[in-house]
Amino acid sequence: MIDRLRRETKERVGSLFQWADGFSRGSLGVSIQAIRSFNEAWATEAAAAIAYYALFSLFPLLIILVVVSSTLLQNQDVQDQILNLVSEILPPGEDLARENLQRVLELGRLPPAQEILKENVQQVMKLRVPVGIAAALGLLWASTSVFTALAQNIDRAWQGAAKRNYLKWRILGLSMAGGLMVGLLVVSLFLESLFGLLSQIPGGNAPIYETWFLKVLSDLIPVLLVFLISFVLYLWAPNTEVRRSEAGWGALAATFSWTVSKMAFSWYLVIWTARHQLVYGSLGAVVALMLWVYLSGMIILYGAHLSAAIGQRRRI
Repeated sequence: MIDRLRRETKERVGSLFQWADGFSRGSLGVSIQAIRSFNEAWATEAAAAIAYYALFSLFPLLIILVVVSSTLLQNQDVQDQILNLVSEILPPGEDLARENLQRVLELGRLPPAQEILKENVQQVMKLRVPVGIAAALGLLWASTSVFTALAQNIDRAWQGAAKRNYLKWRILGLSMAGGLMVGLLVVSLFLESLFGLLSQIPGGNAPIYETWFLKVLSDLIPVLLVFLISFVLYLWAPNTEVRRSEAGWGALAATFSWTVSKMAFSWYLVIWTARHQLVYGSLGAVVALMLWVYLSGMIILYGAHLSAAIGQRRRI
């Protein structure tokens, strides 16, 4: 009696799922398959590792960007645009980034770890070459680690993907870090040129963030940047053939989830910042930054598993 009831219940649930999956044109089944694959790949633990490595790569990455932009362009505004992009992508990281970059190398040399927050950005501008070399050496290890971990876990979403050796993973991670730096620099240059052009238009002397057009633009650019980064990662990180449509749908889902999560996390910061500081003290901002990177890592990895689930469904 009980066994028959279980079979009937299972059949009804299965029929209901098939109806819902058909009604959603396969979206429900693909989403569930992505969640199952996400859990089987231990993606939450992978996101924690990515957050750990990101903590060591973020600030060297920013230092190199600022040094390169200031060396090539002699323009302080480009640095501000880079920091603005960082604040949009990493809400808890804006204050940390600005404080770190504005106090780098007060004594004209790399200080010990406990003196990092006593550095001065003015000395960075005078010592671009040694600072750039030191930051590049630190970034060479740290950035390849975070991007290698990210690429490896995106690759794991695709069953049957060919294996890469250690050197190839490191080269891929370094290429991803370099591509991200170039992309941020290009976007910052574009924004600075656009703002300069708009300021020459009659009536364009108002502060840029007080105009509705630039408010919309400042909100859209980080979203587009996240979509492009996700799309490229899903397309090129897996060591297998990935169609553009598969990478695109995964990137679209990840971007939407990231945007909603960013709004929720910004609200969370407003409510809980004081409590974080009570518990963690001066490390509260660092904890919030790592939490946001962890959440972003899970979103990016789920988008990869969703892309793989779409690919598997289409190849059946």
